[in-house]
Amino acid sequence: MEQDDRKIIFYDGDCMLCNRLIMFIMNKDIKDIYFSPLQSAFAQQYLKPLGVDASRKSSVYFTVGGKIFSKSTAVLNILASISPGYVLLSRILAIVPTALRDLVYDLVAKYRQRIFREKVCLLPTPEQRKKMLE
Repeated sequence: MEQDDRKIIFYDGDCMLCNRLIMFIMNKDIKDIYFSPLQSAFAQQYLKPLGVDASRKSSVYFTVGGKIFSKSTAVLNILASISPGYVLLSRILAIVPTALRDLVYDLVAKYRQRIFREKVCLLPTPEQRKKMLE
């Protein structure tokens, strides 16, 4: 597989927390970020050669410049891609050791289905839909 330089967020399409965050990012109208649910054929094909098990839906993945990030490091890189204000926030949070950030990430991932129970997803606009890789 040749290198893909797109910024792509891979997320659990069945998670309400993930869906809310994806819609938040989509509403920022960032031209160079794409989205793919881990359940999609695209995610399965794209992530497998990178050694990522897309069936592990408790982690978010972010690819940029041919590199792949997961868990809290993915979140920090996603934040840095949104706007200059979020770059500052991501740099402040990066001071926290990765092991501690990932511990918090894992706790949220473990309980996200219980916390975010409502099954209402916001639908992307036709323009936003073009950024979905399925």
